Amino acid sequence: MKMKKLLFSLFVLAGIAFSLPTLAATTIILSPASVSVTAGQSFNVAVNVDPQAVRNYTVKVALSFPADLLEVDSFTFGASGWMAWNQPGYDLVDNTNGALIKTAGYPGGFSSAAAFGTVSFKAKAAGTAVIQTGSATLALDGASQNVFSGSSQTNVTIVAVNPPIPPAQVLPPKPFRQKLRLTSRLASSRPPQRLKASRWLNKHLAPLSSKPSRAPRFLPALPIS
Repeated sequence: MKMKKLLFSLFVLAGIAFSLPTLAATTIILSPASVSVTAGQSFNVAVNVDPQAVRNYTVKVALSFPADLLEVDSFTFGASGWMAWNQPGYDLVDNTNGALIKTAGYPGGFSSAAAFGTVSFKAKAAGTAVIQTGSATLALDGASQNVFSGSSQTNVTIVAVNPPIPPAQVLPPKPFRQKLRLTSRLASSRPPQRLKASRWLNKHLAPLSSKPSRAPRFLPALPIS
């Protein structure tokens, strides 16, 4: 009787164990954790998957970001074993609403950390942005159960581009500046020397031009011997 009770208890416990879902274990790590860039600059965020010994076969990464501060330039899958799934709802780059979705399967599965891909972002304006996973993120095991447990995020600090500083104005020495001022005043008015010369010419040449011209005087002819 005791043996039957013991066997029954073991059977129940085994049934409960088989009925329990696989514990969520897979984490998605975004790297770097923080980055500082200037507006207009591009930077990369690596997406890594750590299944923590639970074999994964399919991973769907959904990232969200502020569309007024960041935009996605490109996405590149990491390890060569990934097979991208380019279907609506599983492959998306939406810079208007700030969303990126990439999905891929891994034939044979993987149970150690793997590089899922790299996202290239461009900073659009100054501010503080957060890149993080969304609710659509999942990691499927061999029984197609979602074993995704959580992820890290990337904090982005964007600083404004400083306007170029104009070169400092270099002034000439003080005596030279005074000479420049004097020259500019003389150039804007009639030079005194030219004014005096003009008056002298008008005074002495005008009477000559009004007198009649005289016939030239010739020497008397010399006698021929």
